[in-house]
Amino acid sequence: MPGDIIDHNPDRISDEMLLSWNRAIFHTAQADPFCCSPAWQLSFRRAFTEPSSTLIRGTEDSLICFEKLLLSDGSPCFAPLEYMWFSGCPVMGPEGAGIFSESLDIFRDLSGGAELRFIISGLESKRKLLTKISQSCGISFRGGRIAVNEQRSASLEGGVDGWLSRRSANCRATLAKAVRRSKENGFSFERPAITPESASELFERMLDLEKRSWKGMEGSGIVESRSSAFYREMLAFLSRTDEARLIFAVRDGRDAGFIFGGLAGSFYRGQQFSYDHEYARFSVGDILQFEQISDLCGEGIVRYDMGMSNDPRMAYKEHWAESVRHSEAWIIIPQF
Repeated sequence: MPGDIIDHNPDRISDEMLLSWNRAIFHTAQADPFCCSPAWQLSFRRAFTEPSSTLIRGTEDSLICFEKLLLSDGSPCFAPLEYMWFSGCPVMGPEGAGIFSESLDIFRDLSGGAELRFIISGLESKRKLLTKISQSCGISFRGGRIAVNEQRSASLEGGVDGWLSRRSANCRATLAKAVRRSKENGFSFERPAITPESASELFERMLDLEKRSWKGMEGSGIVESRSSAFYREMLAFLSRTDEARLIFAVRDGRDAGFIFGGLAGSFYRGQQFSYDHEYARFSVGDILQFEQISDLCGEGIVRYDMGMSNDPRMAYKEHWAESVRHSEAWIIIPQF
């Protein structure tokens, strides 16, 4: 079984391990497939985590990935690489629970003899994975739930017409008006080639737009330093796999807005969209969403995952996405 304890540079992970990681995502149902992927998990690690011990072990179609963290009392805990939103699952594939069980001695060594604690996120409500882990280890666990995520997604079955048929009459009318106004007012859309050579320059265009948005003026969004590092890393990572999707709205030669996300197999996960506040009256965000959805339908993508919707500020997602998925994060302590 290939196994790596890596330093803070994700480029140390072999291509073989990355392929195994991506295969593992789709061998078990995931509430948010993209957020289980290396593009999300490793980008977060580089942007948010101080150098530590990371354990990534996998077979051809299964994988575990954990980061050693220190809790507020100084005790170690093994958590998903992305431990801020708990969006992805660190135990994937049909043999994931078995790999976890076989790695207990490694976790003991990394913990320095301290009591083992784990955070498992991305769990469906019945938490079948925790049962599999307990059975594979041959021991019980104590612990409890520490987070619940609500996530919105939209089916793209039936293409653009199918997606529109699942929107309210008011939503369809508002969107048609916005699209018509964008044409009347000279908006065009640019879909740049996203390559390792162009990724940095494209991110700077996104960042410049964000600075002119309401989010940027508040100091939030991708202008915040760690958030900026996170999405810069993600765009660079996705540029190597041709899985980034980015559209700019342009008017009179000036960038008016952008929408950015990434693919995980036949699923699209929205990441960020923003627009210059001077163009707010033109509903730039709406027309960019529609452009992206149209493109995704043309590619045969089956679902648009819009991410977390727990926050009242995310209420707009209800108009765009009809399905709600819930996932949980649990802290568990093995009882040897």
